[in-house]
Amino acid sequence: MKKIGTGIKYKAFTVEEFLQDDFFIRSITHPNTESDQFWEKLIHEGNLNLHEYHSARNFILSIQVQSETLSNDEKQVIWKRVQSDNSLYIKRKSKQKYLRRIFVASSGIAAAIAILVLWNVFPRTETPDELAAQSTTIESIAAPDEPVTEIQLVVNNDKTIVIEGEEAEITYSDEKVTVANEHRASKSETLPPAAVFNQLIVPFGKRSTLTLADGSKIWLNAGTRVVYPAVFAKDKREIFVDGEIFADITYNENWPFVVKTKNLSAEVLGTSFDVNAYESDDEKSIVLVSGKLQVNMEQGNTILVPNQMLLHNNDNTFHVATVNPVGYTAWKEGRLQYQSEDLSIILKRLSRYYGREIECSSAVSGLKCSGKLLLRDDLQTVLNCIALTAPIDIRNENEKYVITYK
Repeated sequence: MKKIGTGIKYKAFTVEEFLQDDFFIRSITHPNTESDQFWEKLIHEGNLNLHEYHSARNFILSIQVQSETLSNDEKQVIWKRVQSDNSLYIKRKSKQKYLRRIFVASSGIAAAIAILVLWNVFPRTETPDELAAQSTTIESIAAPDEPVTEIQLVVNNDKTIVIEGEEAEITYSDEKVTVANEHRASKSETLPPAAVFNQLIVPFGKRSTLTLADGSKIWLNAGTRVVYPAVFAKDKREIFVDGEIFADITYNENWPFVVKTKNLSAEVLGTSFDVNAYESDDEKSIVLVSGKLQVNMEQGNTILVPNQMLLHNNDNTFHVATVNPVGYTAWKEGRLQYQSEDLSIILKRLSRYYGREIECSSAVSGLKCSGKLLLRDDLQTVLNCIALTAPIDIRNENEKYVITYK
């Protein structure tokens, strides 16, 4: 096995050489703190061909295998099948040595050895589109296990960029992503060539904008997670939303844009719209501002035109109504507008926007309110504005606001 400390030898490694290296394979299949620091140091010092490194790394990670340990008999059966199926191609001892090295390094990798052989017989670099195609579906990408307190950009599920502050701006262009906060502190990161899915996670009390590689712009409200590919596939553009976004999509009739949520998907036909689809809410909504939107659901499809809202419930019922979109999209400009809205719904939106817990009594929750709030003010000021028009008392108890009927 290659000893840690001889990292300079990896500088010119190709994908095939990485996949013949015992230490590299074990670093990916059984990583530890020492091996992680070793590869991070080489990347930082520029002593790796990142394209070759990430291609080899992501190939190993992409192999979906069972966790059970294969018996020696099972390994022999797989190996004999590989030798038989590829006898016309595998002639050199170096290739057999390479395959056996992978075989021994991880019994899980051995279960997928036939895939590895075919890839080695026809060596080439896979495009981001191809890597995305062989990955899991976009809606199955899991959120982090622990709640986040800062805005986070997760690249390819293995690199996290934390953005401090209440607002962030994420912009993709070419092969780079630039992140900035409201103080304009920014930095750029070069995306690995095999970046499949990225996640932008905005906790409660914070917001962000996201400009995708195709020029489409998305505003993320508080408590929202968006999953998307760094590079869109050639046949479609697809994102997943848990939370609330406003989207202004770059139109291309030959390149459909699809927004997925847990219960429905919307195909954009050149448009701007608001999606409110927090998984914790019983009711989801889509409000169309301009263009045309086809919404696909389990119980059927419908097409929205401007000033229409689709409401979808967890019991798979829905209806379409005519609305004023301003009341549903003003949040991206720092305002909350509402017309004859239940106070409980207004308080829930404020709780998410400011990241503070607000509790209201049953006597308060059904009060109907109309008005406009400036969300640039602090939460206490905003609640005081509501109290001017509604018969409520406000108490701040242990970092939680309690609203009762006056």
